[in-house]
Amino acid sequence: MKRIFFIFVMLWIQTVLFAGTSAADPPRQIEYQAGLDLRYSDNVIYTYNISTQVITTSGDFIYEPYFTVKFRTPGLTSYPARIVLSLSDNIYSKYSPINYQTWSLLLEQKMDPKTFFGLKYTLIPYLFAGEEDILQSGQSGIDTSLSLRLNILTAIFDRDFAENKNIYLYAKYANKDYNTPIVYRSAIVRTFGGDLTIKWNRATTAMAGLSYETNEAEKGMRTLIYPLPTGSVTFNDDFSYTAPAITLLLIEHLSAQDTLRFKVTHKSRSFTVDSSEPLHGGRNDQINDFLIANAYKITAQWTWKLSYALYKRDSNRSYANFTENAFLTGVDFSFK
Repeated sequence: MKRIFFIFVMLWIQTVLFAGTSAADPPRQIEYQAGLDLRYSDNVIYTYNISTQVITTSGDFIYEPYFTVKFRTPGLTSYPARIVLSLSDNIYSKYSPINYQTWSLLLEQKMDPKTFFGLKYTLIPYLFAGEEDILQSGQSGIDTSLSLRLNILTAIFDRDFAENKNIYLYAKYANKDYNTPIVYRSAIVRTFGGDLTIKWNRATTAMAGLSYETNEAEKGMRTLIYPLPTGSVTFNDDFSYTAPAITLLLIEHLSAQDTLRFKVTHKSRSFTVDSSEPLHGGRNDQINDFLIANAYKITAQWTWKLSYALYKRDSNRSYANFTENAFLTGVDFSFK
């Protein structure tokens, strides 16, 4: 039903865009892009049993179809504006209760030949909350009440300030709205960042980025049950933290059809909570992301993709150590 509704929305947008146009009207460019990715992750479900202190993980295949429509309209300045509407789906092969969709709307205004401003809204209506210290019971089933609704608003500034250099600045505001019984994890997340991109030559482009993230949790009382003689402990759960990060990206055009990307991100996450808090007090995570991806343009419309991603979190709290390997292949189709 949701997919039928989405198709209806796309058709409605197209009707609105072209309704009432005549030969005298300026042309409105519209583009569509659709794709289907198949991803395998070896760590989809992560469970920490606090009684036995045993970590278990489960992998799964995820189908990721998406659809994007882009169109240009007269802008607020003498330059045109662009609107991009996207929908993607994450469909799990074994763990269907944690399927989720992502909706996004981007409004972009060109200010001059080298400058853009943008505003983007992203919505994930349902997202499974797989935090390492929430899933503690070691249950074989999936408790779908452990979930959240995610709203993200991003302001963007993009400018070419030299023939081969670009600066990209952004400010992101996110509202993580958790459901009962883990409403204490609800939080406001603020992220500020910037990327500097340099095109070295026709084949090679490099980017370096810095960001700073803060997570202000709502907090709330909860109880942990430890093995005897410790027994149960009731405390004020606080998931607040700060997290500076650095990202390096290298893009190499092996040919006109073949593109290779290498991306590395390092984030240092420090929890800004009272040291007496048993889960997060004094906790520090060192998080590393690595991505290698290849895109090969088969035709003017078809692109084939292949990638490998590694996510690794090393923490001074043993329950929070986490490693995920993900392999992806997929195709994109672009048409006007």
